[in-house]
Amino acid sequence: MVSPGGIGRSSIADVSEEPNITLKEAMEIASERDSIAYEYASDYKISFEIVYPCLKTYKREGMSWEDAIVQAYLDLLAEVPDTLIARKYGMEEAIKVSERAKIILSLGGVKTAEGREAIRLFDLELREGKVKRNPGTSADLITSGLMLYLLLEKERI
Repeated sequence: MVSPGGIGRSSIADVSEEPNITLKEAMEIASERDSIAYEYASDYKISFEIVYPCLKTYKREGMSWEDAIVQAYLDLLAEVPDTLIARKYGMEEAIKVSERAKIILSLGGVKTAEGREAIRLFDLELREGKVKRNPGTSADLITSGLMLYLLLEKERI
């Protein structure tokens, strides 16, 4: 009904067809090519095992919310290539973005002046030119991890 764009076609249970499987089954089919589907099919493994622990660590270190979120975003992007970028431009491009996040983390990320400058340049690189590489799936996963943090740590923002 909503005519989603950029998700391609599937030979099994395509989104444009009348559903004949459960949502869980659909997510399991899509989980190899989409991190949000993987989250649903794996009981939110990325959120519980990567994002939430990163946020918890950074908040305990005394980071501001802004810094904790950016640092966790880099950690996530370094470990899990963004599937929105992969769908739009190929997995090779998504891996390049992940490699760039790893380099920024090696420079200290938000914790150092050099890391902060690398983050600024990275942001510009992702948004420049015709090919705007939006790591939007990673942003959704950060949101899921934030919700876990708020529920489990019972902390108010």
